[in-house]
Amino acid sequence: MKTKLIILVMLVVCFSCGYQSKKVSSSGIINVNGVELSYVTEGTGQPCLFYAIPQYSQKSFSNNFKSQFQCTFVDSKFNNITAVADTLSPFTIDAAVEEIEAIRKALNMPKFILIGHSILGIIVLDYAKQYPQNISHVIAIGTMPEISKDQNKLAADYWNNDASAERKEIYSNNLKIIKKDSLAKLSPSNRFIASIIRQAPRRWYDSTYNESHLLVGQNYNMPILNQLSAQDFFLFSDSVKIKPPVFLAMGKYDFACPYPAWEKYLGMFDDITFQLFNYSGHNPHTEEAAKFDSLVIDWIEKK
Repeated sequence: MKTKLIILVMLVVCFSCGYQSKKVSSSGIINVNGVELSYVTEGTGQPCLFYAIPQYSQKSFSNNFKSQFQCTFVDSKFNNITAVADTLSPFTIDAAVEEIEAIRKALNMPKFILIGHSILGIIVLDYAKQYPQNISHVIAIGTMPEISKDQNKLAADYWNNDASAERKEIYSNNLKIIKKDSLAKLSPSNRFIASIIRQAPRRWYDSTYNESHLLVGQNYNMPILNQLSAQDFFLFSDSVKIKPPVFLAMGKYDFACPYPAWEKYLGMFDDITFQLFNYSGHNPHTEEAAKFDSLVIDWIEKK
């Protein structure tokens, strides 16, 4: 009971707290297909677009990393709570790729570094496949090569076969502490946050990590966000290779997006640097920040 109360108090505090970013060089709103998207640009150097949950990225990447580039953090349609989820024209991976292109044009970014994490990683990789002329480098983190039943089975098998008994016990306890009926009482955004928090043993090397501070302070349009993963998608459904240089960062303890899924696809890149982080889960840029920063910055300088 004590543990449950501590976690619930932490959730309440985190849900109510705000987030103050560092001083920005520019910010504004762009209109993409009738949807207003906020953006923030920080720093100097090579232009770098984070196609991600903006405040999550601002907090999960190190200041050292962000200081090396001119970083633009931009909302997506799934961050605008007023946007309508159109069932006739859903927000699919293909639609997200076109959103990136519209963002690029609106922000006047002729050539840039593109970063995506988790499901947004497969989107930035597909953007690089469709629009290679616009990309100098791609950094994809904790992502998957496809959205499918086979991918789900691979993740389940990786968890069943490779997760330790201690890790599985912590996950089982998390499910008991934050139950489905408790989740049902929360708003859609807070339900999303709480459901991710209880997945810590599947997402972090430190299976007790509380991810709430990264997730709060951001809007989540769940009907639109859910559309992204509602349909199967295969990054390499054809024989077209990805041409721009790609840094693919995966965590050994990422049971959401297991790294073995990429083994048979590494030949589908013209220039791939695959890096496995042995003490990370879904967020190697956070859990092994110093190593991640050093490797990626050096990689960009050499390409």
